[in-house]
Amino acid sequence: MEPAATIFIAGNVVFVIVYLYYMFNRKSKIANIDEKYVLITGCDSGFGRAIAERLDQVGVNVFAACLTDSAVNELKVHSKKMIPFVLDVTNSEQIKNTVALVKKKLPDGKGLWGLVNNAGIADSGFIEWLPMETFRKVADVNLFGLIEVTCQFLPLIKKEKGRVVNMASLAGIQAPPVAAPYSISKFGLVAFTNTLRFEMLAFGVRVCCICPTFFRTNILDTEKLVTGMNTLFEAVNDEVKESYKDVPEKVITNLRNIAGEAPVDLNPVVNVVEDALISTKPKNYYFVGKQSILFRIIASCPTELSDWLFAKVNPIFRPSMISS
Repeated sequence: MEPAATIFIAGNVVFVIVYLYYMFNRKSKIANIDEKYVLITGCDSGFGRAIAERLDQVGVNVFAACLTDSAVNELKVHSKKMIPFVLDVTNSEQIKNTVALVKKKLPDGKGLWGLVNNAGIADSGFIEWLPMETFRKVADVNLFGLIEVTCQFLPLIKKEKGRVVNMASLAGIQAPPVAAPYSISKFGLVAFTNTLRFEMLAFGVRVCCICPTFFRTNILDTEKLVTGMNTLFEAVNDEVKESYKDVPEKVITNLRNIAGEAPVDLNPVVNVVEDALISTKPKNYYFVGKQSILFRIIASCPTELSDWLFAKVNPIFRPSMISS
């Protein structure tokens, strides 16, 4: 066979393969979106607020859980269809009351199509500065509260063969310095999500994990993080203070740089949450953000290499600069 003919045939075969792959894997949406009910936690601001507004806009019936009354009132003004209410995910009684509220609002025989576990908090500081209460507080919201909310709503979700969407973080894949409580909670969340995904397969429930990098939300409120870090540092003993010297100023500068570069546009995250909820073929994992590839590469490296890379990116974490 002539080389030109071989190339022509090979080219056509590749085209057919690509076309068939596209046809079988193209995105399509579930039917009757306007009949689906989704509960979202942490709708006061940031991702939660943006997700609630987007789903409301496309016709989904939204239960919007907020921590504050003011956020509830704002959402009531924003939409006549949305159902906002107060929920502290660390409060077992409020969680039970929320289940009762959702059951009351759902049409007869209807379950909950989706649960978006978005509520979360963060605290920053070196491990040596952090009291145990900080670790417990962050884990109570980001992990244990999320687990309890999920477990309480699973019967309603199983009824619809619906979706659980957990807002994790790239910090739950590769732990950065000065964020131990947050990373620990997100690593736990990733583990919970993986286990739940396997266990729900038999019930037809899909469980998705969203892993964003840095975005300009309240969790990345620089002034709040700086105030918290300074408070923590002032509370440690003199020996610890002396060993870190001027490191707090370097960390604060680094935090300001990260916040300054973080995207204000939350749509990339909102888009993947929407896909996880209404696509006929949702992904198990969604990695979002311009640093996501770098984080995943670092996470796959030997620890000696990943530590070296982090030190290059963040020179304040080089031991020589702390001990000098």
